[in-house]
Amino acid sequence: MISQNIVKTRTQCNCQIGYRQFENCQQFINLIKMRYKNAKLGDLKKDYENLLQAQIYDQYQSYQKTLKQIDKDLKRTFVGEEFFLSQEGQNALKNVLICIAKYDMKLGYVQGMNFLVAALLYHGEEYVAFWNFVSLYETLQLRDIFLESMIIQINQDLPGLSKHIQMIELLCMTNFKPLQDHFVKNEINFQSFCTPWFLSMLAMVFPIQDYLDVFKNLLKAGWLYFYKLILSYLKNLDVFKFDGPELTLYITNANRMQDKDKEKWKKAQQDADNIIIDAAFVNDMLDNFDERTQTFVKK
Repeated sequence: MISQNIVKTRTQCNCQIGYRQFENCQQFINLIKMRYKNAKLGDLKKDYENLLQAQIYDQYQSYQKTLKQIDKDLKRTFVGEEFFLSQEGQNALKNVLICIAKYDMKLGYVQGMNFLVAALLYHGEEYVAFWNFVSLYETLQLRDIFLESMIIQINQDLPGLSKHIQMIELLCMTNFKPLQDHFVKNEINFQSFCTPWFLSMLAMVFPIQDYLDVFKNLLKAGWLYFYKLILSYLKNLDVFKFDGPELTLYITNANRMQDKDKEKWKKAQQDADNIIIDAAFVNDMLDNFDERTQTFVKK
């Protein structure tokens, strides 16, 4: 029989009732078992702990700036969640973000990662959250959207991010042309409201208890699922009721994580499978994106 005290001490997910804080729910642990089939969990935990303890001598000043930014963002992450209001939760989040910064020193920490990592930590231990992050990071090549271009002509934009936002615009035009026309008429820039969605991989807008399903589908279907979610969400917005600055305000309010907006994202998740996207077309376009000009070039 499950003790009621055990249930009450759980401030993370309730995927499996009775788990104490920091225990891993089974579906969360299964994700890294599928990804790292030949690795033992104990070895993955040890590798994480070694990385956390590793001293940084190269790029020291840059690393110190990263630590300061992480500290600032800890208190901005899921401020309504009990787990992340606790010292234990904030310490766990900080540790994983530090490991991510060390994992790829040229990239470091980018704002938005805090929401994605927090959504993963909601389901278990630090090392499991870290390796699940790495799994998505490598599967979807997230470095591409986080890393600033070294090409001067691009003016330090994020070319990978630009590529995916332009793909959303293109898919919106081909699937929901009246919506795209309304955005063009009102000079709505997709990047102005899409960027936080990409940098957090939608973790900042979904109810935290529902994000694991999103995460699993991202691992399974990649960017196609991500595009479907955004198109499904935009399709269900009442954008035609607004024009000009009011339209801009209406759309950007979706990034404020209010309950009503989270419900819209849940509805988008339910309807995403109804969005038809030509996978071959999308992959072909992504393969022919020119980072120097930031445009799709058909070769």
